[in-house]
Amino acid sequence: MTPDLSNGRLDLTLTRVEHRDEGVYVCQVTNPVDYRDIEVRLTVIAPVSDPLLNLSCRPDGSAEISCRAQNGSDPTYSLSVNGRIKLKDFHSSVSGSGVNITVSSAAPWNISCSVRTRISERNSSLISESCPGSVPTVTAVLHGTAVLPCSVPFISGTEDLLVSWVKKIGTKPSLVLLAFNEGQFDLKHQAPQYRGRTNMSPDLSNGRLDLTLTHVKHRDEGVYVCQVMNTANHRDTEVRLTVIAPVSDPLLNLSCRPDGSAEISCWTQNGSDPVYSLSVNGRIELEDFHSSVSGSGVNITVSSAAAWNISCSVRNRISERNSSLISESCPESGASGGDRGRRGLWICVGLLCTAGGLLGCCCFYR
Repeated sequence: MTPDLSNGRLDLTLTRVEHRDEGVYVCQVTNPVDYRDIEVRLTVIAPVSDPLLNLSCRPDGSAEISCRAQNGSDPTYSLSVNGRIKLKDFHSSVSGSGVNITVSSAAPWNISCSVRTRISERNSSLISESCPGSVPTVTAVLHGTAVLPCSVPFISGTEDLLVSWVKKIGTKPSLVLLAFNEGQFDLKHQAPQYRGRTNMSPDLSNGRLDLTLTHVKHRDEGVYVCQVMNTANHRDTEVRLTVIAPVSDPLLNLSCRPDGSAEISCWTQNGSDPVYSLSVNGRIELEDFHSSVSGSGVNITVSSAAAWNISCSVRNRISERNSSLISESCPESGASGGDRGRRGLWICVGLLCTAGGLLGCCCFYR
């Protein structure tokens, strides 16, 4: 303290101020004539650090944008997307908590975040960011190879670069497939079921961190997350893997009934999401019937005049197979009562269940 008695100044100087110095200070002055207590409150403010700006894509194509400063007292945030202010002068009272907004407008997005206190201000931005309309899907053939894509624009080298490929269990990434830390692969935490089946050949100049998964199995289906981080940015990119087995040759069978009609069944023992089409004598009786139950197949009944040329086709997204029966017929029983002389075609469509039951509907054509 350097008193300036001529001006009545008794100011105190405190150096190397710390947060614990905050509080109320009292200047007590007394002489034989008077007495005075003067209170002053000291607050300590830390300057803000550069804000961490991150974009996380949602399955519906929208994005959650977060911005936070790890250091700084009583930061105030402003955030804009494509030049339009989405958040202005938002005061965050919890240190390091930051702010979050969701955007669903058309991409790409140019995002800017500003954070300030009474003594400092810092800014960060993301340019031409976008999200797919939904989690992109990669389809792989059973026992084949899948390439899961991951493209990140902000990487320039392996320094401080951390890449992790993980599989979601529920809503959280849980199973580690592969980790890449500053140019070196780290398999210490790799889940046992992925050992010997993963590979990544980073193309850093183009921001590509695609994962190759070999000997794909049905249990590999699910959502995978490519987690990329360096000192400047962080990005999680999701991709869904579906596994399809090719269909096998359909089994086509005709069973004669006592009344001279016939039940035609067609099913494939192997194959994911098979779709059936069936024709009799060149006439389509069943077209693009989707069977959601594996191995259930389809079933129709015919009572038109024999002989029947029957063709069954079964397909899915990666394969198609066909089977046929030529000049099939059944012995015809005599008609009686009101049904004498009446002929037609009965068609029943449904699932041919393993227990032999039939679920479906029937239509009669004259």
